[in-house]
Amino acid sequence: MSAPYSPATNLICTLFPYNNSMATLTKQTVSKQKTSRLDIRLTDAQRQLIERAAELTGSTLTQWTARHLLESARKDIEEATVLHLESQAFEDFIQALDQPVPPAAEKLMERDPQWA
Repeated sequence: MSAPYSPATNLICTLFPYNNSMATLTKQTVSKQKTSRLDIRLTDAQRQLIERAAELTGSTLTQWTARHLLESARKDIEEATVLHLESQAFEDFIQALDQPVPPAAEKLMERDPQWA
């Protein structure tokens, strides 16, 4: 009797023409393959610098570049979207939220916005 189907037993074998190496992939691996490309223009010096860094870390150029771009993207997004407050500033903020809305602010909120 044959074993029941599972992604781990359903293998795909392929020969990569650019380096003549054989790879065995599971269906699960194939579904996680990257399909989007990002092309950038660099000077020769910039490329050599990046290639050297990748080589020193034992990474491919793609692995090194993707890792550092993703780290920078996450950092930039966090800096633009997360507000960090010292403890006292946070307490002051919470207290301000608990206060009633000032009359001038209520009057302002009753107005139709200019962009509407």
